[in-house]
Amino acid sequence: MSGALETGDRAPGFDLPAVYGYKSGASSPSAEEKVMVKLKDFQDKKWVVLCFYAQDSSPEDTRLLVSFN
Repeated sequence: MSGALETGDRAPGFDLPAVYGYKSGASSPSAEEKVMVKLKDFQDKKWVVLCFYAQDSSPEDTRLLVSFN
């Protein structure tokens, strides 16, 4: 596969550092524990949504991500 992914393409395998439990001015417990998320951990799921955003430093950021739920 070359170039950008398009709708319906199968994502390549990846491992990414997890970030959760973050509070402004503190480091993330997940980063300190070096928690990793692997795409293969979700291989039996029909849909996986991966979301990137600049930073989690305002109520607006949280509101936008909660809309995925």
